[in-house]
Amino acid sequence: MSIKLLIIGINVIGLIGAYVLIQNFIKKRVIVGYSKKMQSYTQTKSWVDLLQHRYVEQLMLGEYIHIKELLVYYVSFIVGIVVIWFFIFRANFILNMFFIFILILPIIILEQYRRIVSQKIDKGIFQFLTQINARLMKSEDIIKAISESEKSLTNKPLLYLVKQFNQTIKIGLPPERAFEKVQSQSLNEYLCYLFTNINIVYQRRGNVSELIKALENEYTSIQIEINKRKTELEHDRNMIGISLLIVFSITYKISIDNDYIISFYKMHNGIGVFWGFLVCIGVLFAIVGSVKKY
Repeated sequence: MSIKLLIIGINVIGLIGAYVLIQNFIKKRVIVGYSKKMQSYTQTKSWVDLLQHRYVEQLMLGEYIHIKELLVYYVSFIVGIVVIWFFIFRANFILNMFFIFILILPIIILEQYRRIVSQKIDKGIFQFLTQINARLMKSEDIIKAISESEKSLTNKPLLYLVKQFNQTIKIGLPPERAFEKVQSQSLNEYLCYLFTNINIVYQRRGNVSELIKALENEYTSIQIEINKRKTELEHDRNMIGISLLIVFSITYKISIDNDYIISFYKMHNGIGVFWGFLVCIGVLFAIVGSVKKY
């Protein structure tokens, strides 16, 4: 029993680590030259702080939950799944693979939600640029323009970030810190890129109005190219989905038609767990690869 629990623990840790590595590996930047402005000092963060930043602060869930509460729920979820697994369905190979997938399902959901939040922010960037551009025609004060744009923004994730920016200014911190805060909390690369450019031009006393106009035109061009690429890759996504369906259907059919296969994995449950782990890794590669950012 203890060996099986150890195998499960190793698989869960491996799956989580593999998923994060896959995300970082296939992530494609559409903005060249973007780099986050680092603080002048190095601050060591614990793994809990990193999870808090990734899954609570960047997902704008700080008002509802803390990462420690989220971890308690996740551990309780894992314990419940393991109990069901070992005392009810441990002899079924197909269900073994299913339960391995269920164990990492919360991580997949959170990562997918991160993607959704980033997409929502992306949809509001053009409105944000338009609002700032209109206000800069009356005044060259970019801080005031961002502050006033809060009244007319309808995109909730973007509005949340703008409110954070304005609150940072109101409590007396310098604009540079407010820009850094938005860059840290934003999931959207182009919004980070946008605030990085505004911050640089603001500190150098450059022409912010010209910058916003250029960013507005650039954003429009990028969206046109993204739409073209989505159309080109739609066929590939459909083929991946069909291929996965065919493979799983054939695997299931062969398994139920040959009793010796089921008997073998009942006798060697560890091998079944190992193959289930490999299958989940393959599915993760396929899913993440098919929904990657353009």
